[in-house]
Amino acid sequence: MSIKLRGPDDVEKSGLGRDFWWVFAASTCLTLVNGAAAALLARYAIHELGATAGTVGLLVGSSSVVAIVLRPVLGSLADRYGLRRVTALGTITLAFGLVILMLAAGLAAGTAGRLVMGLSTAASTTALLAWVVALVPTEQRGRALGIFGVSVWAGLAAGPQLGQVLVSLGGYSALWIGCAVLGLAAGGFAMRARAPRI
Repeated sequence: MSIKLRGPDDVEKSGLGRDFWWVFAASTCLTLVNGAAAALLARYAIHELGATAGTVGLLVGSSSVVAIVLRPVLGSLADRYGLRRVTALGTITLAFGLVILMLAAGLAAGTAGRLVMGLSTAASTTALLAWVVALVPTEQRGRALGIFGVSVWAGLAAGPQLGQVLVSLGGYSALWIGCAVLGLAAGGFAMRARAPRI
């Protein structure tokens, strides 16, 4: 009689395992940041950075342009150097970009912060998605990715409310500092997960 040992990603009754839920938590933190920042960014740009209706789109959209360009590159870097390093790059640069945004005295500096945040988004979202695929057995990947998607939409749904609460408590500085802390927490959660080679 043969005995089949269950792998570490199969320890929970859900079949997804503890490592999956660490990655899920990291993704939730990051999308909370995205939701909070996106909801209040235009207002911040106009009231604090002197943006106009014509230039505010530059600030808001700049991070997305960087993410589009860099995602394939960072995916290749994750293959070469590992998921942990690329995720760490994403979460650390997120905090750095938020600090630049908080200290910005004008539109140019604010846009620079957003460009750094675009690098962060490209790194962390690419690495975390690859992490899920690497952790979960082939026959459960559709289900796992569906559940993982909940982390994205839950964060985007709750983020604007969180952002508004932070601003009401301590202004925009509280918003950016709170988001930076969430970003670093995301990195901490991800580092708890096993990172298979991909």
